Amino acid sequence: EQENVNGDDEVYKLPFTNFHLRMSWWTYFMIAFLDVQANFFIMLSFRYTSLTSTTLLLSLTTPATMIISRYILSRTFSFHHFVGVFLCLLGGTMTVWNDIDTDTDTTTVSTNTHSYIGDLFAIAGAISFGLTDTVAEYSVKHVDRKEYLGMLGFFGAIISFIQSPIIGEWDVLVTLCTRMSWEAQLHVMVTLMWFIGSATTYYIAASHFLMKSDATLLNLSLQTAQIWAISFTVLAENVLPPPMFFVATVFVILGVFIYEIEPWQILKYFKVGQKTGNKTLDATNYQGESSSPQCEYGSLETSSIDSAD
Repeated sequence: EQENVNGDDEVYKLPFTNFHLRMSWWTYFMIAFLDVQANFFIMLSFRYTSLTSTTLLLSLTTPATMIISRYILSRTFSFHHFVGVFLCLLGGTMTVWNDIDTDTDTTTVSTNTHSYIGDLFAIAGAISFGLTDTVAEYSVKHVDRKEYLGMLGFFGAIISFIQSPIIGEWDVLVTLCTRMSWEAQLHVMVTLMWFIGSATTYYIAASHFLMKSDATLLNLSLQTAQIWAISFTVLAENVLPPPMFFVATVFVILGVFIYEIEPWQILKYFKVGQKTGNKTLDATNYQGESSSPQCEYGSLETSSIDSAD
């Protein structure tokens, strides 16, 4: 339901309540639905492929965010941005190829007999996260951060409750409540609570980040999660990733470096400094030559989305 408040500002109401919203409830419902499916795809990928492969394939969220931001937020990107994204894609492709090669190698013993299926789920989750992160940036900057988080949690909980029995996850809950010892149940519940707390902290922190930055830089910053994934795999699971994974990781990290810093511009500055006798890198002077994503994107206030407001 849509109303006029103070004669100018249009607001919406949550059905069957007097709670006013700045964006329609069904829009929040669709955002929550996409977010739940993105998390579902990632969780499902763990059944078929390794944690390290899923983590690396999440780097595809960056190009997905770039493409979606181009159409939703009217962002523009320079050549070095595309080079960085290409290297991230190359790293992700190498991971998928390595998993397919492992599946077809009959001499290799693997617990993930269909790891390429898990890779496909991880790719679907990465693209979905790219869409939801872009929408989240728009919501926290142009609607309301607290309202976005509240509606995302509200509708996300409803969708998860309805979807769980449909996909058969209630069987897991029945097994947890009837067939496991209380010690095992306690361990599982602590793990679940830790996961929920971590996810909640991430969403709150990400919303603050998006208030001052953008979704693409957020996903680029999250590439450091690969280091923790490797550490967990080696220390907790006692599984050493294949050599191809480390090569793919190098490509991803190099892509992030090129995207954020544009190293040849730094080299160009040093060459100019040597000619002028100034060998000191002045951050104030260099700021004018910086081609970071934020400088390339321009101000959101000048983008076409403001016309929709």
